[in-house]
Amino acid sequence: MFLFQINKPTLYFAILLLAAFLASMLSSHVVNANEENNTSLESVEILKRDLLELNKELFILEEELLFPANTQVAIFISQDSGTAFKMDHAKVLLNNKAVNYHLYTENELDALSRGAVHRIHTINLNQGDHKLTIIFGGFGPMGREYKLAAELDFKKTTGTQFIELRILANSKSQQPEFEFNVWN
Repeated sequence: MFLFQINKPTLYFAILLLAAFLASMLSSHVVNANEENNTSLESVEILKRDLLELNKELFILEEELLFPANTQVAIFISQDSGTAFKMDHAKVLLNNKAVNYHLYTENELDALSRGAVHRIHTINLNQGDHKLTIIFGGFGPMGREYKLAAELDFKKTTGTQFIELRILANSKSQQPEFEFNVWN
């Protein structure tokens, strides 16, 4: 947990400054390595490995700064394999404000039908009551166009919160049904 807050411009400036420093170190190290022919390749490989490790750590730090665990809400979509509904797109609204839109590819739809879960959005929310709406567009049996919506009123608590919307098959009505799962 961090005891201070860093805004996005400061974070990006710090990352840019660190990248410039590493680039200058790399160029001076390459010049020195060229002078010492016997270890030049090994030195460059070690520096490259260190740079990749630092990049990974910076990515993790950026994720922690942008999405702190105590305010994070992650929204997922999953679909039963027997669903006659073929999604084309999904639009996510939080508190009646559009926050994401996703157009599904054939590969993504295939993965969903085989049990994959799609993380459609991650957001920071304050504690309290919120309304999640997901609007789906797609095609049903015999190519009939559908536009469906699922809504959930939920209370954001402390800590990371996960919300999954499952699209279930209803064999009798040939209509998709929605089921929300919320967990911390």
